[in-house]
Amino acid sequence: MWISTSFFMMLHIPLRTETTSLMSSGKTLRKGVRKMKREILYPELTTLYGDGGNMLLLKQCCNDAVFRETGLEEVPWFVSEDVDFICIGSMSEPKQLLVREKLKPYKERIRELIEKGTVFLVTGNAMELFGQYIEDRKERMEMLGIFDYHAQRNLDKRLNYIVLAQYEKLPVVGVKSQFSQIHGLDNHHFLKMVKGLGDNEGSEFEGIHYRNFFGTYCLGPLLVYNPQFTKHLLELCGQKGEIVFEKELEEAYYERLRKYRHPDSPVVLGHGFI
Repeated sequence: MWISTSFFMMLHIPLRTETTSLMSSGKTLRKGVRKMKREILYPELTTLYGDGGNMLLLKQCCNDAVFRETGLEEVPWFVSEDVDFICIGSMSEPKQLLVREKLKPYKERIRELIEKGTVFLVTGNAMELFGQYIEDRKERMEMLGIFDYHAQRNLDKRLNYIVLAQYEKLPVVGVKSQFSQIHGLDNHHFLKMVKGLGDNEGSEFEGIHYRNFFGTYCLGPLLVYNPQFTKHLLELCGQKGEIVFEKELEEAYYERLRKYRHPDSPVVLGHGFI
């Protein structure tokens, strides 16, 4: 069972809004209860490869949260507020430099929030922004420098792989499509690979998990593909319980897990694989 675009139509939430799920459900918070604050950075640029599906799913799951979608010309909410969750997804390579410039004035605030335990979900090539630099055959581009790793990019070689991996005891599935490989990430690994590409062609690990910061090239969207990990992520934000469409998402997850574990399943994927 594969999740199709009709699944996201069921979620029925437009992008570029500030929403409170309680308003649509008719529920009200108890007096004195603090609303969770969750921020999506630059959704007009960072929803490639279906990464917008992570945001749509989270909105439906979080009945006690206010979501802020920060546009490119806006000051991020996290600058002045202690948000509980920050999400940024895949973008085109030229847009990486634009987003870097927007985030650069706030890199110390980002570092502070990471150390405080704010939950970050950083998917696709957004992960490269938080490293030291991106290097290709033409130039070296400095990034935010939050972590010690760097990205080696080759625009002539797109890497398309399935992801079958372990996060602690939890199997994780997904797909990857990238021009860059990560080097210098020697600890704080997110995933232990079973099938597919790690940080680079010589690595058995993928992504970064430091405190509550999760950075990975794993797409799908990641949260739609992995409902158990989604529940874990929400628990880190202080929310427990079932998620929307949990039965359907679990069925799709276990079917995909079965296919990926099959010894004849492809590891390298062609065009139009997502």
